[in-house]
Amino acid sequence: MRRINYPDNLIQFKKEYLQSTYGDNLKNMQKFWKEIRNSNPYLRNNFPKRISKILLSNYSKLIRYYQIYVNIFSKLNDVKHNIIELFNYDKYQPQIADFFMKNSAKLDISTCYYCETAFINTYTDDSNIKNCLSKLNTLPFDKLKELLNVKCDETVRKVIAKRPYKSIFMFNDTWKSIKKVHTANKFESIFKPQPLKNHFDLDHVLDKGSCHILSLSLMNFVPCCQVCNEKLKRTLVLADPSTGSLKSYLSPSSPDYDFENNVKIRIEPTIPIAGDDSSFDPAYAIDFPEKFKLRFDLIDSSYESIIEIFKLRERYEFHKLEGLYWLTMKNKYNDSCLEFMEKVLDDPNFTKSKIKEDIFHENYDKKRHPCFLKFKKDIIN
Repeated sequence: MRRINYPDNLIQFKKEYLQSTYGDNLKNMQKFWKEIRNSNPYLRNNFPKRISKILLSNYSKLIRYYQIYVNIFSKLNDVKHNIIELFNYDKYQPQIADFFMKNSAKLDISTCYYCETAFINTYTDDSNIKNCLSKLNTLPFDKLKELLNVKCDETVRKVIAKRPYKSIFMFNDTWKSIKKVHTANKFESIFKPQPLKNHFDLDHVLDKGSCHILSLSLMNFVPCCQVCNEKLKRTLVLADPSTGSLKSYLSPSSPDYDFENNVKIRIEPTIPIAGDDSSFDPAYAIDFPEKFKLRFDLIDSSYESIIEIFKLRERYEFHKLEGLYWLTMKNKYNDSCLEFMEKVLDDPNFTKSKIKEDIFHENYDKKRHPCFLKFKKDIIN
């Protein structure tokens, strides 16, 4: 439901993706791609010479590659196996996942980009680090000397003398004092720990099974929850539901994606309010959930594809109370009420704007990006 906000320096970000994911192997990949491309006229006439252009192209260009590939797939029999081998997602999946984990703060990976009903995040696996520290604290002299990769016995004895090591910092600090170095992260160099883990899937917006050549393309990846990826979207593509044509603005990886302003989530009474029936009063909506219904209003009908594929109507109906709560709060703490509270409190620390922030915490939400944030904003604004 929200667009991926890539770093301002997107060119540098893409370079980092190539380097950290493929490194020196990129030269071999380019050589292999050149052989494959030159051996097939359909590839030679429709795809770029540099494999990096396929790996780094914007989503709108990826759509073009996808359409071409699907159309000429039957004419690639002589090179299909090689294409699948070269663009092998399983081979590079750990490095790709690691790249997204290390850049999770830059990309603001917090909730599923498709549904916003689930948190997706990275976390530190402390058990991995603890196991490494345990080795430092328990290995016998000879094994420790081998691990540290040093020739001097005195160095090993000094390391042993400082046991037990309770943190990476403590060990590195000790190592620097022994070896008189100021920049080396010895712990990292001997263990190469992988402390980061993730709680998200990387969806291929354009299905990798249908278009193997885009399996490794950066802008074809969307971090999302497991439900959206494995149970709902699977191999489906995000296309205009009326024409079936692919649209660049339907992918969160596109700068044109704007679900925020093209779809509004509303809650309204199930029947027109008549008389003074308080059960239909929005100020008491949370007490009468059966009297209110949820609705998605579309400004651009193309976004129906997102709503339908990810079952947003059904899933948000289950969470209707989230919206009813904010509908209740909006009506109870309206502008008149906030102004009255400001006047009664008569305290510069409790102005109308500060009281509103304390109740609705809109600025706080911008920092933490909780689940159902769009749902909340659409209801209270």
